[in-house]
Amino acid sequence: MRCDSCGTDAPPSAYCPACGGARPHAQRDPLVGTMLTERYEIVERLGEGGMGRVYRAIQRGLDRPVALKVIAPERAHAPELSARFVAEARALSKLNHPNIVRVLDFGRATVADGELMFLAMELLSGEDLRAAMHPGELLPVVACADIVVQVLAALAEVHHAGIAHRDIKPDNIRLTSRRDGRHRVKLIDFGVARHAEGSKVTRSGFVVGTPEYMAPEAAMGVAEGPESDLYAAGVVLFELLTGRPLFEGTPVEVLRKQISAPRPDPRSVSKRPLPDALAEVCARAIAIEPERRFPTAHAFAQALLRASAEAGWVTRAGAAFPSIRPARAIDATSTLVPARARATMTVTPVLPLVGRDAVLEELR
Repeated sequence: MRCDSCGTDAPPSAYCPACGGARPHAQRDPLVGTMLTERYEIVERLGEGGMGRVYRAIQRGLDRPVALKVIAPERAHAPELSARFVAEARALSKLNHPNIVRVLDFGRATVADGELMFLAMELLSGEDLRAAMHPGELLPVVACADIVVQVLAALAEVHHAGIAHRDIKPDNIRLTSRRDGRHRVKLIDFGVARHAEGSKVTRSGFVVGTPEYMAPEAAMGVAEGPESDLYAAGVVLFELLTGRPLFEGTPVEVLRKQISAPRPDPRSVSKRPLPDALAEVCARAIAIEPERRFPTAHAFAQALLRASAEAGWVTRAGAAFPSIRPARAIDATSTLVPARARATMTVTPVLPLVGRDAVLEELR
């Protein structure tokens, strides 16, 4: 929405984030300023998508800011849209992971125009990965690997719950800031998720997702699963490393290329030199045949971590993948650190519990 004062494009809100000027046209949304189910006070609209609108709200009682995703009353009776909304709520309710947006509440509410469905989620700061990928600029290679490892951590949890996300892309990867200066990845938008027990919104033979990130089997309308999510994560890695999409063209042209076109070597198209080990991991992740790709998110992450170690980085395996152990010393403050910086690091040793038998006995 364009500001009347300075012309800046920004999500709908009462005031322009650039110049601070009032935006009267943003107040036309009838839900802004209202209470939902006597619990959520809607403050401003943050955006709008194919399924509905997203608002910033305050959960009364806890005085907690939340994100409210709603289907507008005029669209709430569309069967497929409502089914997708319920599917997203069901998927998120089964997941509890630091790299997945957290769902807080789900239900229906009566408003002046009728009844609407809403989904209350944690309110995320920062921007999505698409916004962070500025044209002509590349994120550091270590940051690219870190982001994709966190996406894979989220996918490991999603797939363990018997769910396929089916729309992995930079727009659905949210980057929030941490106190240590790194980004925390949050996977969002489970509106087209598919459950392993067979419940699905879309009919067999229909293409679901975004063409630029769709696996060959998904592009052919075959019932896709976790392997398609891992392929999409590989395409995201390719785009982060090289600064260009895997395939370009019209949606139909891109789908055809996904099915059968030779995959470009990341090293040959990248705008910067890439470590061989990292490029090989990326190439395997985007192979046409599912059996040639990584079988699980855990295996993909392990390969990515090994590649980073071979490239001279020190990689810390977080709690998301506790069985992955780096072969070298670990810096306590960074996930991926250039090897040349290791000599200047001071690592605080872990002291054993010596001479503290009374404390240990109390703990027992």
